[in-house]
Amino acid sequence: MNMLRVWGGGIYESEDFYDLCDELGLLVWQDFMFACSLYPADRDFLASVRAEAEYQVKRLRHRTCLALWCGNNEIEQLNEDLLKNSRQRKAYTALFHTLLPDVVQHEDGITAYWPSSPYRGDGDNSPEAGEQRGDTHFWGVWHNRAPVKDYEKWRFRFVSEFGMQSYSSPATQMTFCPPDDANVFGPILENHQKNIGGNQVILDYVSRRYRFPKSQDDLIYLSQLNQAYCMQTGVEHYRRQMPHCMGALYWQLNDCWPVASWSSIEHTGHWKALHHIARRFFAPVLVTAHLPGEETAGIGNTRRFEINEVHLYTVSDSPAARRAWLRWEILHLDGQKLVQQKKAVTIRYAQSVRQKTLSLGRLLKQHGRDQLVLRISLEVDGTIISEESVFFAPPRFLNLRRGKTAVALTMKTTTEAEVVITSSVFQHRFALEFTGLSPRFSDNFIELFPNEPKRLTITFPLPVTRARLESLLRFRSLVDTYEENC
Repeated sequence: MNMLRVWGGGIYESEDFYDLCDELGLLVWQDFMFACSLYPADRDFLASVRAEAEYQVKRLRHRTCLALWCGNNEIEQLNEDLLKNSRQRKAYTALFHTLLPDVVQHEDGITAYWPSSPYRGDGDNSPEAGEQRGDTHFWGVWHNRAPVKDYEKWRFRFVSEFGMQSYSSPATQMTFCPPDDANVFGPILENHQKNIGGNQVILDYVSRRYRFPKSQDDLIYLSQLNQAYCMQTGVEHYRRQMPHCMGALYWQLNDCWPVASWSSIEHTGHWKALHHIARRFFAPVLVTAHLPGEETAGIGNTRRFEINEVHLYTVSDSPAARRAWLRWEILHLDGQKLVQQKKAVTIRYAQSVRQKTLSLGRLLKQHGRDQLVLRISLEVDGTIISEESVFFAPPRFLNLRRGKTAVALTMKTTTEAEVVITSSVFQHRFALEFTGLSPRFSDNFIELFPNEPKRLTITFPLPVTRARLESLLRFRSLVDTYEENC
């Protein structure tokens, strides 16, 4: 990621936050602290707002990271009918189109001001308008329970909010929930789900994509896989639209308390699957696959949905041009490698290029879409810089195999270990954990391919022994989440 949005329903962040953003080269979209509701515009209130805004602008105007001042979050969008009232419109205009831009101009004078998020300039909040101008909050996926591939229906210019909920990890839930009342539909966890009907929406999307889980921990894992899949689908689509679309900020980065939410980082600092996978779909140089067509998972007879071709793209936000190898393989889930090909490509800054279209009708007809996986990668100077696997059916239909998994652990220091993982079969979103510890992984929720070792580095906050780590080691992949004979 290269931009974070400080949301208008939250707080102005601390100096430490802006210090880190300056140091790391992260841009900050800075909302003023107004969100969703209408506000008064009497003399006393406007004076209070002016004092607040002047203080914050003076405090932050010198920051290298400061990219944009934004008046508010969603007030214009959520109050479209109320703002047709001339008195309400006058108050809104006084605050967000007169006072705040005036403060920004006089106290900053450099950083751009944007009245609201989203904003189109003419009050048109339709998705069609978002394809032409301004920024968009797209919530058809989640709030409307639209198919995930609905992200691909729109060519927005800049997407400043979209998201999908998942549950926090069992470790984070243990920080507030006693073991005898840890059911995700129980009263305590229901109190930590602040979206009305949120649990039902999570289950709806999980059931479209995955088989029924055999335990609550597996349900939590599946909810995180689904969240990562949704954000990956959206972000990769928006990046493929470059330069028409030049921004995608998913909601949300972090939690302010332990909760089921749209975050990719839990309140404890634990990374959800999304945050690991975001490192891949937000990588400076990306290989991405587009499967044309409508998503019908969960609607009608899904097994008749046909895919005949896949488009392979490269996308680059990296300043340097470079030569690379685009590689693709078609693998049968029984371990056969049916196709293995490559193409020399040139990667250039700020370009999205369709590099290859694969015609798959014959292979899919011969072997069945439930038996195949497409592996794509981008290699520069002998190093794979981007890689992913692609399915031709919802994973609940895949005939995934169970096999032998070997995990070899070596201590590099008292706080750093190297893990080498080898699997006899393909495993999707293989995840390691060390019960009760909070390490930082070089990668996690990874793809394992038959007999190809995968090497990870794991850093621990406190010294630990190899024997203890081996006793705490747990792992699972998608195939482990459901009963073998169910």
